[in-house]
Amino acid sequence: VSTQSTGSSGINAEYGDFCKMLFIFASVLLFHSCSAERGFYIDWDNDRFVKDGETFQYVSAGMHYFRIPHQYWEQRISAAKSAGLNTVQTYVAWNAHEPQPGQYNFEGDLDIVRFIQLVQAHDMALILRVGPYICAEWNFGGLPPWLLGVTSQVRTSDQDYMFAVNHWLKVLATKIKPLLYKNGGPIIMIQVENEYGSFGCDHNYINVLTWFFQDSFGKDVVYFTTDGKREWELSCGITPPLFGTVDFSPADDITKILARFRKHQGTGPIVNSELYSGHCDWYGQPRQTTAAGPLGAALDKLISLSISVNLYMFHGGSNFGLSSGASDYKTIFFPQSYDFDAPLTEQGDVKLDKYWAIRNVTEKYFPGNKMPVPQDSKKLGGIPLNLTLVGLLTDQIGPETLVKRFPLPHTMEQVGVFEGILAYEHEVTPGKPLVNVELEILGVHDRAYVVTDGIFVQVVGREEEVKFNVTAHKKITILVENMGYIGFSKAMLDYNAEYKGLKNVTVNGCVWTHWNHYK
Repeated sequence: VSTQSTGSSGINAEYGDFCKMLFIFASVLLFHSCSAERGFYIDWDNDRFVKDGETFQYVSAGMHYFRIPHQYWEQRISAAKSAGLNTVQTYVAWNAHEPQPGQYNFEGDLDIVRFIQLVQAHDMALILRVGPYICAEWNFGGLPPWLLGVTSQVRTSDQDYMFAVNHWLKVLATKIKPLLYKNGGPIIMIQVENEYGSFGCDHNYINVLTWFFQDSFGKDVVYFTTDGKREWELSCGITPPLFGTVDFSPADDITKILARFRKHQGTGPIVNSELYSGHCDWYGQPRQTTAAGPLGAALDKLISLSISVNLYMFHGGSNFGLSSGASDYKTIFFPQSYDFDAPLTEQGDVKLDKYWAIRNVTEKYFPGNKMPVPQDSKKLGGIPLNLTLVGLLTDQIGPETLVKRFPLPHTMEQVGVFEGILAYEHEVTPGKPLVNVELEILGVHDRAYVVTDGIFVQVVGREEEVKFNVTAHKKITILVENMGYIGFSKAMLDYNAEYKGLKNVTVNGCVWTHWNHYK
């Protein structure tokens, strides 16, 4: 303060000006702090996502942790980052995490927490497609087949189904909630159900399911749905206030699809949750391949329209063990490979044409990517693999694997065996061998291996009507393989038609009885 006398009014004026300046400075700091607060939400009025106060458009890599050995997770994520992608999208496979009721597995290839943490370590966001129905060409669409012992009415408001779903979501939430974006993790969005418009039209079911999600994960999370491009799929699938997204391929008419989509969701950002980079394969059919050019052109157009995109798939991976599923009636099975003709091959190598089709576009809109092109994975070429017989499937048949003895064959669902092989065995009456009798196996689902007295005789495929002659002095054994449950369409509900196992066996035209069932 000046030593010159100015009077108390002058001092008060200077002090008042100082306080005003201090208040303005503090307000600016507070505003800056609030505007930069960590958060992710939808700005419906301006058709955009907002992440940490800034407009956010994502271009994500579809890859499924459960289809990739965990030792390779980091390499696959890094390859996506190098292609200029800023997000990873993955399904959650309920049936892998809870193979039996109340028995949970979150280790190794199912350590979803570690996978999400690796995504965050690469400074990428994550979109979690929980479902719990996921399709994904995965066994029973990701639902645990043991549900069929509780109810056949999956993906409905059936009380038993919804009870199991609600319990699973609460278990999953204990792993996932700390990784939500609001809690410092990378998860920006969570999907409810999956392509439900292709299955049903019960919006009340989706509303109740959403309430379960909010109860488990919280209300302040961006929940979304994904549906196909057709009018009826969008009409039945989009369920406000959930955020709706749509799937379509590079060959589709983008303008027409977007106009159709806007009839059902008039505001908010637009997302293609599955821009198909290739296609899945079917058992016994030629390998599916697609060109790189249309993929790059479609991605370019979508990004230019401020549309967020998920590349399904960026890396497909493999259906390990008994995880591959089936598609529809009569049944189209999926093989163990889920390569998808994706930009990153099943073994993690870069498919250069598709990789550069993506990277050239991302560098155009999001310049500054300095990451090198990933190196191909090392192979064990030239190492001989010597196979040694350690046992036969029929060696597993014994008192410890006996399920029950029935007069007539029962299906797998009827005896509580929901995967793998069920063996049916008839013991021949001593002194009364079956010599050159005509055997017919009825209603095989999905593949039967016929053995008499320990000697392999015949393979019978699904619904094949085959009669053949056999001779058995001790026993007839029929091993029936479950090749995967249907994971798409209303056929999931029709287990009068879509059972696993077999229906009947005839010998010389007569129904044969007394069958032991072994799992």
